[in-house]
Amino acid sequence: MSAPDDRLASSEVRHRALRGAVALIGRGTALRGLGLLTNLVLARILVPREFGELAIGLTVVALANLFVTGGLGATLVRRPETPRRSELQGVLAMQLALVLSRPGEVRVAAGVAEHCARLRVEVERAADRAVEEVAVVRDQHDRTLQLRE
Repeated sequence: MSAPDDRLASSEVRHRALRGAVALIGRGTALRGLGLLTNLVLARILVPREFGELAIGLTVVALANLFVTGGLGATLVRRPETPRRSELQGVLAMQLALVLSRPGEVRVAAGVAEHCARLRVEVERAADRAVEEVAVVRDQHDRTLQLRE
């Protein structure tokens, strides 16, 4: 007895590849469109300071995603030889460890946002002091002009 032939016809492979590519492109386009729409809505709702804090947090999350995916899984799949089970388990373990470290990223993003908020308050105080000093100088200048008259 011979084993059944599990190979797909080339037209079926092309059809599946095309369908998968269209699905990936559609998903990516939908996610980017949803992200743009979300940012537009948030920009209208939040004050600039809050939107800036959100942007910092999203940047931290995007960088974390870059490290979590890291391309290791894709590299294993693209190799000519089939990945060993231990390699796949190692990549999965690393990605899970990075995902589980996400609460730390949130704390870091919150810390950065808090630091930015403190800096903003300090800059506002410095600006207030500068305005007060300008007012004092202006008063002195006005008095000097009155004395000359």
